[in-house]
Amino acid sequence: MRLLIQKRVLCLKKIQKAKNKKDEAAMIRNKKKHDRIEKEISDWQGMLTKKYAGK
Repeated sequence: MRLLIQKRVLCLKKIQKAKNKKDEAAMIRNKKKHDRIEKEISDWQGMLTKKYAGK
């Protein structure tokens, strides 16, 4: 989980860098990667909630 969060933060930094350089292709590429990581984090949170909510 921590690794995914670190990757997400790194993607956000790359998106900001691409915005500053006005590099649309890099911004879109990193935004897609960020969205995939966000979904994976969300999936993990859902699974952990189900696993530990009953206890």
